[in-house]
Amino acid sequence: MRAERRKLSIVVLAMASILMIGGICEGGIWPEKAAACERFLITMILFIASALFLTAVSLRLPPDNGVRRIVAVYVLFYLLSILSIAVAIFGLVVSSRGGRGHEVQGKGYTEFQLGNHSNWWRDRVRDPGTWETIKSCLMKRDECSKLYSQPPDWKTNLVMLNGLQSGCCKPPDVCGFAEISRTRSVYNKPGYKSAIFDGDKDCMRFVNEEEKCFNCDSRKAAFLDTMRSSWRTMSIISFVVGLLLLLTGSAELGCFDDELRASKIWNCN
Repeated sequence: MRAERRKLSIVVLAMASILMIGGICEGGIWPEKAAACERFLITMILFIASALFLTAVSLRLPPDNGVRRIVAVYVLFYLLSILSIAVAIFGLVVSSRGGRGHEVQGKGYTEFQLGNHSNWWRDRVRDPGTWETIKSCLMKRDECSKLYSQPPDWKTNLVMLNGLQSGCCKPPDVCGFAEISRTRSVYNKPGYKSAIFDGDKDCMRFVNEEEKCFNCDSRKAAFLDTMRSSWRTMSIISFVVGLLLLLTGSAELGCFDDELRASKIWNCN
């Protein structure tokens, strides 16, 4: 009876991990936030959670190969718990760098620098194939179109841009483009090209057409900034759940269940 309760606790813990992680993805990250456009960590955590749940469920099945199957399942459960913690630590380390950007005084927006983020993140968004997928997802959000119906701030009388809009709907402030219409994301290039020749490639990447600054490094930096808090949230919850499962699995490895006691290989009182 005691062994049955222990098995049930493992199933409940594994189910809780899926519900907790699924709740984050379904309730905020997956359908609503821009972080859903980068599914690397989401996919990893959901895969591990699903594997943990299936492993826990297998402990409830009648033994077919005796001790060996039980030991193998417990070891797999243990390894998956460690993997969950490892992925969580990876997510925390990758998202540890970066900040909230720098606010441009009197302009109503904040700008971001790609160099402020971790090397792994920079390399990932600079990969053409990866960024094309992310960009396609972000463009479907129509962030720039939302500016047209967005009311101005009552204090400054400016249409305030969020991080995503600041990165994709306008050129970087250093380019010196003249603002024709902020709500329509139309800007006029200056007669001089000092900023462009000084090496800021984003000045050449901005266009007044549909893509705006979606290929700019400032756009990628703004996306990573919005993704940072989501990754940290997922990683922290994954770490806590993985640690709880690891502790549970470690306790069970010391006292397997009724099958082991019946085999007299391990005596657990």
